[in-house]
Amino acid sequence: MTALFRAEWLKLSGNRWAVTFLVWIFPISALFLSVGAIVLSFISPDVRQVAQITTWQNGFLNPWSFPNSEIGRFAIVAFTAIVFASEYQQGTWKNLITRRQRWVIMANKFLTLGLFITLAFILLSLVIGVGSVILGQVVGHPMGAFDMTIFGTFLRDLSLQMSLTFAGTFISAGYAAIGAMLSRHVMATIIIGMVATLGEPSTLLIVSLARGLFKIDLYGLYAFTPSYNMGNITASQMGTVFAPVAPEGFIPFSQTASWLILLVWVVALIGLSIHNFTRPDITS
Repeated sequence: MTALFRAEWLKLSGNRWAVTFLVWIFPISALFLSVGAIVLSFISPDVRQVAQITTWQNGFLNPWSFPNSEIGRFAIVAFTAIVFASEYQQGTWKNLITRRQRWVIMANKFLTLGLFITLAFILLSLVIGVGSVILGQVVGHPMGAFDMTIFGTFLRDLSLQMSLTFAGTFISAGYAAIGAMLSRHVMATIIIGMVATLGEPSTLLIVSLARGLFKIDLYGLYAFTPSYNMGNITASQMGTVFAPVAPEGFIPFSQTASWLILLVWVVALIGLSIHNFTRPDITS
C-alpha cells in the first residue's frame, strides 16, 4: 500500500502545469506577497501605517477560509478533474487495474489527493502566518499573548480547519470522479464538477424562491448540504450561529451532527465512485 501511495503522489506531482497553477500557486503567491510586504515595511513609512495585522493566531487561521471560497473550490475541482479524467483520456487506468483491486486504486487516489491538497494549504497557512508575525515585529504591532492555554485553543481551531479542508477536498474529488466516469474528458469533468460544487450552495436561492413564491419551506434541504454544514461547524467553533435566511424558529445543527452529515457525504461520494469504477470495462 505504501508503494501505491508513493506512486500516486509522484503521479500527482508529475502534473506540473496543473500542480503549479492550481495548487502550488497559492503558497508561492503568499510567499511573494509576504516577503514584499516585509521588505516594503522597511523602506516605506506608508506601508508601516496601513499594514493590517491581527493576532498571531489569525495569521495562521485566516488562510483556511480560502479552500471553501469560490476560487479555492474552483482550483480543487479543476485539479481533481484533471487527475481523474486524464486517466481515461490517456488510457492509464488499464495499466493499474491489472496489479491491484480497483477499489484499492480508487481509495488510494482519494486519500493521496486529499493529503496532497491539504499539504498545499498547510504551506499557505505557514507562509502567511510566519509572514504576519515577522511583519508585526517590523511595524511594532502587538500580536497578542502566547501561553499554553492559548496555544491549545489555536491547535484545536487549526485541526478543525484542516479537517474541513480534507473533507471538502474529498467531496469535490467525489464530484469530479463521478464526472470523469460519465464524460471521460477533462474539460467536461471540470464543468460537471463546477456545476455540482458551486451549484450546491445555490440551493439556498431555490429555498428562498420557494418560500417567497409558493410559501413552501425547503430550508431543511439546504441544511443537509456540505456548504451549510461546513459553515455551521466553523460558526459553532467561533461561538456564533450560521443560519442564512433561516425560517423563524430554525435550530442549527450541533457541531457533531454537522460532522456526521459531512461524513455521510464523503462516504457516499467515495463509495459511489468506487462502485462505478469497478463496473465498466476500461482495459480495452
